[in-house]
Amino acid sequence: MEQLVDLLLPVGKAVLVPVGFASMVPWHAAFGRDQKSQTTRYAMDEILLTYAPTARAASARRLLSPDGSTLFIEDPQPVSLSSLPFAAAEVELARQWAPDPTVLRHEQATREATLAKLHQISIAHFACHATFAVEHPLAAHLLMADDVPLTLRDLLTEPIDGLDYVVLSACDTAVTTADEMDEMTTLATGFLAAGAIGVIASMWAVPDASTCLLMSHIYRGWREHGKSPAEALRAAQQWLRNGTNAEKALLAPDLYAPLLQRLTPLSKRLWDEACPHRHPYYWAAFAYFGVP
Repeated sequence: MEQLVDLLLPVGKAVLVPVGFASMVPWHAAFGRDQKSQTTRYAMDEILLTYAPTARAASARRLLSPDGSTLFIEDPQPVSLSSLPFAAAEVELARQWAPDPTVLRHEQATREATLAKLHQISIAHFACHATFAVEHPLAAHLLMADDVPLTLRDLLTEPIDGLDYVVLSACDTAVTTADEMDEMTTLATGFLAAGAIGVIASMWAVPDASTCLLMSHIYRGWREHGKSPAEALRAAQQWLRNGTNAEKALLAPDLYAPLLQRLTPLSKRLWDEACPHRHPYYWAAFAYFGVP
């Protein structure tokens, strides 16, 4: 991998079209040891790596929708699975930076209401449960209110005009089965097939708190600093990996308030300086699929 990174350095970015077991690897988190600085060197720090199911999908181009409105799906309820304790904070933090936001929360987030809204907006953000289906890939789904699934089959049935970007803040949304690895049959590629330009999706079950922080920082980089969604994702991953607790508490004070109230002055100083999300488990699950 180090040789590949060195080869791509002059280009600065690359779109990977992985097949087989390679489609299950977060290549942006590949790392080696920098002999000069004796620090860990991640591929994503050197080049912008994005993913696509086919070379055609990586090179497709179309004009962005002039609308720019955003739909947030927040913790659909009731469902048989547990509620998502950080979904409300995630949506609240992200919507501050999102253009013209609309939120479908809890019982409002039905399959029918979501599908109808997807035809009216250009950015969709799902903070919900997701499941990939081992035996029937087209049954992979986002879980909507009343335990009704929004399936991969639904996405492939009808194109969604005007949808530019999709953020799948849920578990396993870029996971496929061993039998379908060459096809990259996932919820992420389903949204690409439905018409989206780019999708941010996860390669494994993601932890709630760090995902909340990552998502809010993506929108800040994207909307405030003018980064592309792919660049904003990379910057957010670097920030989550390298940032201290103190820096994260500044971004999400309400999220950390209960904990900070229990810390003594000495423990708070130690806590402030800690970087608890260095491991790739916390930040590397998410990848950008589509046109960077």
